[in-house]
Amino acid sequence: MTMAEAFAKYRDEVATEHKGASVERLRLNRFIQDKISGYSLATCSREVVGDYIKRRLEEVSSGTVRRELDLLSQVFTSAIMDWHIPLPENPVHHVRRPAPSRQRDRRLKRDEEEAIASTLTGGGRSENGTFSKGTRNPWIQPLFELSIETAARRSELLRATWSDVRLQERHIFLSDSKNGLPRRIMLNAKAVAVLERLRGMHQARVNEAREAGKPYADERVFKVSDNAVKKAWARARASAEVPDIRWHDLRHEGTSRAAAKLSNVLELAAFTGHKDLRSVQRYYQPDSVDIAAKLDA
Repeated sequence: MTMAEAFAKYRDEVATEHKGASVERLRLNRFIQDKISGYSLATCSREVVGDYIKRRLEEVSSGTVRRELDLLSQVFTSAIMDWHIPLPENPVHHVRRPAPSRQRDRRLKRDEEEAIASTLTGGGRSENGTFSKGTRNPWIQPLFELSIETAARRSELLRATWSDVRLQERHIFLSDSKNGLPRRIMLNAKAVAVLERLRGMHQARVNEAREAGKPYADERVFKVSDNAVKKAWARARASAEVPDIRWHDLRHEGTSRAAAKLSNVLELAAFTGHKDLRSVQRYYQPDSVDIAAKLDA
């Protein structure tokens, strides 16, 4: 079996079951376009993988290469364990991986947040059929707000339905999060207000369908696709002149703001949904005087 065939088989049979299927599919298609796909599974040695690492590091960050190596390793593991191809080893296990990239620490400045929010507001259609200044999609601005207030992942919010939203209990319950475990997205007062607006938008859709004598089955909180969000976000960044802000930076921003209010790293991890405390440790920088005062109490 060639590497190209292995990549295609993994993409079509294995990756489809994963939460990150769309991202894995893009990476696997990129593998197929790379010269590494010309080797067979048996001849794709640690030297070949090492050459791939060197070439990719000239184009992308070490973090990207590490994620690609993770996927490449999974392909070999599937070939050995699931497809029963007799290979001597998984070559990815025997190469030196590039050092992790420095953690991104991009905060959202107040004027940047206001500029993006302004860009995302509006978009109403006028009588002549044109749109006013702002995004055409009414779901993007509340998604932007809620992403900061909850520090939730975009995929989590887009997956949420109204049956998951529990405003009285102040959380959104997800039965299956990124790490495969149930998670509660906690809601502060601002987040509750955003969701109440969204519920009004949802109810308006339900009423319109009812008046037209049609059923309405879309129970998603955000009635928008991930691809539509990406396109709207790209336009908003360009319009607000903050091209270096990524959507995932909103999770970092929300976590940073929560860290200033929550008393310890365990509370912060409960808020963000991180299972590894090391992921949130950098947000918690206690003052030695405060710690000493607590010990004296």
